[in-house]
Amino acid sequence: MDNVILARYRNTDYTVKCEINGNMKKYTWKGSNGKKVDKKLVPQELVDWLNMNTLCFTKGKLVIEGTDESVKRIKDEMSDQEEYEKNTHSREEIVEALKGHHKSLEKFLDGITVDDEKRFVTDIAVELKDDLTGATQTRVAEFAGTDKDILFD
Repeated sequence: MDNVILARYRNTDYTVKCEINGNMKKYTWKGSNGKKVDKKLVPQELVDWLNMNTLCFTKGKLVIEGTDESVKRIKDEMSDQEEYEKNTHSREEIVEALKGHHKSLEKFLDGITVDDEKRFVTDIAVELKDDLTGATQTRVAEFAGTDKDILFD
């Protein structure tokens, strides 16, 4: 079987412990730091195990990288591919949405359904606060469920 690249886009660490072929294995991804993303080449068996036994893909905790046929097949086999797509944004995609048109930002934010992804977007917005319009800051604060003055202080 092929190896697959799994990446951790969010800014917190993520660890997986699983049994593959009778052996306990532990995989740890460091949280992203700026544009630096931890990527690991892992066996297909791990990806299959994660897909069958966890929600790590649906919840966007790990992202499958690549565009070849095996990656397409993995995504097609996911229990909820749409949920995966809504909750696995790279830092670059989030920055682009935050700095883009307000209508596209609305659509982008409204699609996110996982709290970890919401925190990731909010953390990046706070980091970029000086580059964001007041309207964008207000919308992100609403999205985060907090007051703009508290969030962007």
